[in-house]
Formats: sequence, structure tokens, C-alpha cells
Amino acid sequence: MTTSTKLTGLQGNNPFEFFAALGVQVAYDFEAVQPRLWWSDDVVPQPIVDSAFSIEDIASQTMKALSIWRQSAGLKPEDDNGNEINGGTTLKMNVEDLRTFLKQADQDKFACNFFTALVAEGSVDGQGKSKPTDFYFLAGQQKFLQIVNEVVSDVTYSEIRSALEEGGRRKSDHSTLKLDVVDDPVYALTSSNPSTSKKFLNRGIEALAILGLSRFPVYGKRGRTLTQGCGGLWKSSTFDWPIWELP
Repeated sequence: MTTSTKLTGLQGNNPFEFFAALGVQVAYDFEAVQPRLWWSDDVVPQPIVDSAFSIEDIASQTMKALSIWRQSAGLKPEDDNGNEINGGTTLKMNVEDLRTFLKQADQDKFACNFFTALVAEGSVDGQGKSKPTDFYFLAGQQKFLQIVNEVVSDVTYSEIRSALEEGGRRKSDHSTLKLDVVDDPVYALTSSNPSTSKKFLNRGIEALAILGLSRFPVYGKRGRTLTQGCGGLWKSSTFDWPIWELP
């Protein structure tokens, strides 16, 4: 008799997929019954949940949770006059806009943990712009919240299910938050100019990882944001994550 459901598409030695495993639990945050999570003792650990939660059930619940997240004001922040907050989609905004953004986010019981895992009040750089989480790997014209919007809006049930069962890489050419540690070398060492093409991603894992980021809140400190689990300097930081064998 099966007593657990192994999520064979995810691997615990990659923080990107670790976030995705946590995202499975986040999807059930406001449900009466929630899955316990633990990891296999394989050479490459894989996440396991209670047998009451099948791959199909998890995929359906994730789609339900994402449909609620899409309605969050925090994903499209506006000022008191209904205008889009300048720079809000990049997570780098002035102090006044940051305060407005966090105030809106705090009113959203479903997604507030996600937004408070992105920026913290009081964490600003020398130019007075907010400093985001250590998991912010974007640059130039890439806009964090815009990418989040695209992923949670466009991901499908089959992509979530495939991510949980099969995993794999680069199945979609949508923009990515660059959380996958094995992706950048392939992209950077391509024989052509990488700026002219989009990076491919597994959108199902990306969507789950976005949910999972909620489990890593940030804290304010002058000059930077402190991210749970991270250490070191901004440009040379490290991240340690736990793997546990008991539910």
C-alpha cells in the first residue's frame, strides 16, 4: 500500500526545485487539510508528500491558488491615484512607492507572504531605491513582477503536472526569474549573442518556485535587504537550504 507520493520531477540539490517543492505546500496554505513534506534519502533527494495528495490533486490545487494570486493588487502596484507605481515591476522603487507597495501587499491575505519575501521597508541603496531579495537576479529591462504575472497567468495544469512528475528543462521561451542554477552556464556559453534570444524554462517548476519563495522572508537593513538562508555580500552571496527526512 502506497503511503506517500514522491514528486519525481523535482530534485533537492537545486534551490530552484527546492523552492518548487515548498510551493506545493504554499498552494494549500488556506485549505483545511495541508500536505506534510519531506525528502527521500536518494543520492539526489526528491520531495515526498502524504499519499492523500496525488500529483493530479496537487496540480489542480496549484492552479486554484495561482488563479487567486493573479488577482493580487501587489502584482500590479498602483499609487493612491490609481497610477502604476513607477518602477514597481522591477522591485526597485523610491521609499514612498515602496511603502505604498508593502501596504497594498499586507492587505492581501493570500499573497502577502510572497511580497514580504521580495522587499523590506528601510532597505534602500545610496540612490534611495529599494534593495530586493538576494534571489533577485534580473538586470536591465527585465521586470520581476511582470515576469511573475506572465508565469502565473500562462502556466497550465499539464505544465504543473509535468513539472511534478517529469521535471526537465527549457520547455517554454517565456521570460524567467533566473532561479535555476544549472541554466545560466548553458545560456552564457552559447555560440550566439544571448541578448537576442529568450532563455527557455520549465514554466511549471517556475510557477511552483514563485509560490515557494513565500517561505523566505526578507528583513530591512540600511544598504541592503537580508534574506533568510542567505549570507555574504550582495555580489558574492551564498544560500544554504535544508533537506529533512521526517515529515
